[in-house]
Amino acid sequence: MTMKDKIEKLVLGLTALASLGVALLDLFGALDNVSWLSERIPTISLLVISTITIYMILEREEEKQDLKNIEQKINDNADKLLKALSGVDVTVMKTTEEGFNYLAKRYSDPQTTHIHQAATAPSTNLRNSADKRYRQAITRMLKHGKVRYTYVAVFDESRWSRTKEILMGGDSHNFYVNYYSLDYNSTVPPLSFVIIDSDEVIVRYPYAPGETEMFVSIKHADAVGLFYRYFTVLLNGSTTLDKTQIEKEIEKIEKKLNFHVTKQ
Repeated sequence: MTMKDKIEKLVLGLTALASLGVALLDLFGALDNVSWLSERIPTISLLVISTITIYMILEREEEKQDLKNIEQKINDNADKLLKALSGVDVTVMKTTEEGFNYLAKRYSDPQTTHIHQAATAPSTNLRNSADKRYRQAITRMLKHGKVRYTYVAVFDESRWSRTKEILMGGDSHNFYVNYYSLDYNSTVPPLSFVIIDSDEVIVRYPYAPGETEMFVSIKHADAVGLFYRYFTVLLNGSTTLDKTQIEKEIEKIEKKLNFHVTKQ
């Protein structure tokens, strides 16, 4: 019982006791000699009735508000409840364009605070409006400075060119880069994925050259947690790019990776 409930019950109880006392005194004629009180019995009765009526109205309104709050909570959590009852929320994107459009949408979400991206599969050769939207979404996200973007990559020339463009663009203070010096042809086929906060993992299917790329979005705490642990392993085993010495780092990376990209 809250303090408010206790106060309401105390006021109502005192009102009932006072009205009962006045009624008994009036019944036995004890108020006949108290003219100012006996003449006001009807007024006192109305006051008591009004007090009880107001209390009942307020109590009914509180009950209605409580029901509205319960209804609102049910509505707010209906989607989560349905997803929990129906299983894992999975969205499949059957083309590279669909995948990049979806990533651009998620990177543009103002509610996002952390992105962990493992770019370890061979980079796509996609160069169209979807790729442009994806790159623009990353640029806007980093410019706003609200999202911590941790990026672990196996670089080829295309991926390094994009990364270097971001690093040299001036909005890279929340962009944290780690990398592996690997040859795709001599390693087990890797997997690329993106973790959005702790809510969703977007996986880029492994594919053979010439096959159509596919992406799948998975919203399930256990699945996201599994990929996050894998991302941590990748991060711990990679080399950190030192942004305090960016020119030296660029020269070192391009020498180590045995290719050169013209400065943007």
